[in-house]
Amino acid sequence: MSPANTVRAYVPLTDRSLRAAWPHLTEALGFAPDVRPGSLRGEELEEAEWIALSTAAEVVLDTAVEQRCGRVVLACDLPADLRSRPVSAGVVALGPAALDPACVVSAHIDDPALVAALPDDPAAAADALRDGGLLWYDVSEIDELVEALGQE
Repeated sequence: MSPANTVRAYVPLTDRSLRAAWPHLTEALGFAPDVRPGSLRGEELEEAEWIALSTAAEVVLDTAVEQRCGRVVLACDLPADLRSRPVSAGVVALGPAALDPACVVSAHIDDPALVAALPDDPAAAADALRDGGLLWYDVSEIDELVEALGQE
């Protein structure tokens, strides 16, 4: 698939769901900037992608807090022709679709040390995850990441 036929999207998971399913992710829902592919460049594109990534992280927040686990957001190049629907200002949801591991370009996860120290209060735990940010991992590190997450 050529880059012209793809859109960078962000697929939210929990670390548990990633461990359980990787590399066979089905019914993945991606969040992407609501712009025509190629219409943004530079800082405008980075900001639009950051908003989409943040939306994906927020979508899985309640589940992560309920399960007392970390959030994972996979950055993927998904087919541009996937069914989409608006979810918030500037962001669309793409899919759901099976996720080919070859389309994953990076992973963003909550710091496992932060997750291990989450407060018992759900609102405080959600705030801690939001404030903690996400750690970036290259696609070449995902198999090792999944293995490490399984050992915690």
